[in-house]
Amino acid sequence: MIGSDVADGGGNLASQSPVVPEGDGPSSSSRILVINTRSSHYDDDFQQVLLQFDELKMPGMPAFHVQNLPRLNMSADQGHRTWTAIAEVIEKEYDNYTGFVVQHGTDTMVYTATALSFMLENLGKPVMFTGSLIPSNLVQTDLKRNITLAMLFAQNKDICEVCIVFAERLFRGNRTLKSSRHNLQPFASPHFQPLAILKGNRVMVNDQLLLHAPRGRLRVHTDMSSIILTIKLIPGMEPKMAQRLASATKAKAIVLCAFGTGNVPSRRGAILNFTKNCVDRGLLVVVCTQNRYGSVDLSSYETGRQLISTGAVGAGDMTVETTIVKLKYLFGRGLDVPSVRTMLVSNIRGETNPSKLSHL
Repeated sequence: MIGSDVADGGGNLASQSPVVPEGDGPSSSSRILVINTRSSHYDDDFQQVLLQFDELKMPGMPAFHVQNLPRLNMSADQGHRTWTAIAEVIEKEYDNYTGFVVQHGTDTMVYTATALSFMLENLGKPVMFTGSLIPSNLVQTDLKRNITLAMLFAQNKDICEVCIVFAERLFRGNRTLKSSRHNLQPFASPHFQPLAILKGNRVMVNDQLLLHAPRGRLRVHTDMSSIILTIKLIPGMEPKMAQRLASATKAKAIVLCAFGTGNVPSRRGAILNFTKNCVDRGLLVVVCTQNRYGSVDLSSYETGRQLISTGAVGAGDMTVETTIVKLKYLFGRGLDVPSVRTMLVSNIRGETNPSKLSHL
């Protein structure tokens, strides 16, 4: 963990101070592209919103330019179209900017940040997702602090990954989940420490956790599969309902949200039979946990071990969101089920600790 003064005059992350718009005499050589997803009508003219923040005009801040995406959907409706639009902007402007900041609604920010982490192969620059819980038109908005910190982190050339910046924390995007609606820190990273924390006027960067710089050029993958079925188990659930869902869909994979470390109802072996039938039909069955702060270990319970015998695979310490998006990405690459199974239990973007994965 390394600590640096935010107001220090050097070139490290913590040495940068808060952003001035292009053309207003920036005192930093960094240039940041702010991608506005327009998840709120208050942010339609985001450049003007940012120009009102004195924090972004302090010495040492980089030049920034705002690019507004076409209004697609509110945050809850943002999916593959939004992911692709952001990825294509980054690909087009990759060589023109030091880093990127994405303004996004909080409800689905984790999904979008996770998707971008997979779509942007060989990412060698920081991509920072941020937003606010308090609307930007209110004087007490938390956007001021969040966007300022996002700009700071977007200047750090040691960060080569997609992150979420919120309430003085820097999280790896695909390790994050939204844990609260009313807390001004709505995000958490249950199985992975924050990459950085702001304490007073010092940014504490855990540089040992940062992904290494890539060796190849940026490659952007925008194809995603939409045929992933998620089933949340509940006590007393009639397995025939799940069976009908699986039979009616063309899903290539089923994400089974189980209890605890991967426990499922064992009455009459119905869930186990359902899992085996799905695997026999060529589907990939992945077991996650409903515990937001838990990991899957299918060897912990007898039913978990039986799930392994049916051909199911555990998601380990991956969040449900990351498991779903990773499956969409892998099937979108055109891989078959055995190949997806192999890649799912591999760490490809820092999304999991392989030792925590439960597989055959």
